[in-house]
Amino acid sequence: MRFTNNEQLQQKSKDQADRLLRLIFQADDLIQFQALKGKKSFIKYWTIDQFLENIEQFQNLNDEGYNIYFGINPRAEESAKSSAVKIAHAAFIDIDNVEVSTGRDMFESEFGYYPTADSKSGGGYQAICLFDGAIPVNVWQSIQAGLMQTVPSMDSTIGDPPQLA
Repeated sequence: MRFTNNEQLQQKSKDQADRLLRLIFQADDLIQFQALKGKKSFIKYWTIDQFLENIEQFQNLNDEGYNIYFGINPRAEESAKSSAVKIAHAAFIDIDNVEVSTGRDMFESEFGYYPTADSKSGGGYQAICLFDGAIPVNVWQSIQAGLMQTVPSMDSTIGDPPQLA
């Protein structure tokens, strides 16, 4: 997520974050939000509403040069460990060193459809494909492993349940 200090754009960023998070997560899901800058890190575990109530903290960190991420899978507890992830709502793809249009074309060519949501990441392209409902994390790991075999240029960390997007 990228924020800005202009008030109108801050509201637009908040609205976009709200739509994206509500697309992926359930209202009561616990989500890991993280700001990273070099070796400095700031982590919070919040529901969507808690994040939106406190979004200014992350907007300020973003203005200070931090990159903002969220865990693609909800947490059962406040932890960045794999054991904290029990379910998944979406498959996740991360391809380094490509533009969004190239990543989108690669995705459509390989899978025959477009992802539910996609974006430019710091180093490339990220895509999210929602499932019809929550699935167990072990099933998700099998899906992610298959994606890594299908698209070998993908970032190898996408099979890690607490993966950040």
